[in-house]
Amino acid sequence: MLQNEDQIIERIQAGEDGLFDLLVGEYQDRLASFVLRTLGDRDGARDVCQESFLKAWKAIGRFRGEARFSTWLFTIARREALHHRRRAGRRQEEDWEPHQDPPAERGNAGDPVAQARLAECLARLPEAQRAALHLHYLEARDVSEIAAIIGRAEGTVKSDLARGRETLRKILEDETQGARHVPA
Repeated sequence: MLQNEDQIIERIQAGEDGLFDLLVGEYQDRLASFVLRTLGDRDGARDVCQESFLKAWKAIGRFRGEARFSTWLFTIARREALHHRRRAGRRQEEDWEPHQDPPAERGNAGDPVAQARLAECLARLPEAQRAALHLHYLEARDVSEIAAIIGRAEGTVKSDLARGRETLRKILEDETQGARHVPA
């Protein structure tokens, strides 16, 4: 988070030019990662991110600070991603190529093979579970923020997290067992 983000937002709301770029610089990578995981389409994610920042810039005067700026921005991006998906027609989950994930994604340090495997497994989760896990583990969001971003009740988000973890564990176990039984 920017050191004086609230002050920067107040200055933007007061009409000071050029400061919104600081917010874009702070959030563009994390927002792009979130939108890419939501859409599974790099070009679409780029368009949605641009549209989300544009909408946030136009609406910054109405930002009241009841939630963190990032929560507000991610909510805008989620709505834009869903709108983009509706416009483009629903994509089949199988069409997503998870290896296209950003390689330096926050929270994904370590072995690139393991990162790719995890991304492939996450892609197999239902969208709500995938979004909840991404926001919780990669964006360090709490349940109330996730609920605000994805537009679901906190109890539902808790269920999405629990089911997502369990489903992911089963997928990883199945893949590990399958790898052991592959003839040489």
